[in-house]
Amino acid sequence: LDLHVHGGGGADTMDATPDALRTLCRLHARHGTTGLLATTMTQSRTAIDAALACAGAAARDGAAFCPDGAQVLGIHLEGPYISPEKPGAQPREFVRDHDPDEFDRWLALADGALLRITLAPERPGADALLARCRDEGIAVALADTDADAALIRAVLDRMPCAATHLFNAMNGIHHRKPGPVPVFCTHPAAHVELICDGHH
Repeated sequence: LDLHVHGGGGADTMDATPDALRTLCRLHARHGTTGLLATTMTQSRTAIDAALACAGAAARDGAAFCPDGAQVLGIHLEGPYISPEKPGAQPREFVRDHDPDEFDRWLALADGALLRITLAPERPGADALLARCRDEGIAVALADTDADAALIRAVLDRMPCAATHLFNAMNGIHHRKPGPVPVFCTHPAAHVELICDGHH
């Protein structure tokens, strides 16, 4: 199962077409993935609208959507509610703070398929977004963040969270400012995702 996959085979979730989703599902199935969360990028509202509508429909179709590929189990919304200081590979020009009306629209478009979100907990509106995700049963991952260890610990004390691509797009370990990494590695409510390429 792949909880964070943007594309494959020349196709991307943000292409927002059934053909693109089937292309990436077939590629990942050939490499052993049986189910995945189609993952979005930080982009314009219009682009994310289209991606969520397309991936949501694929998730609702279940195995019938792509019988010879991995099943789209749901959607992972990566951004856009992240830190402009730590955008990682996300385009900085589309990074923004939580907009409740925008998020309501995305929940409606995904129609139950939005299962995971990556966000920065230090940004304005993040507390309300965390509470909304908890109420909606959406798993939260923290990344693309300028948060310190104390804030990460405070969030994890309230709810389980993942670290999207641990070490990457977050503060590193310093002897007086330990940052998010040691907290994620020791807190019982945390689990972590790594980019296992020997570089990140």
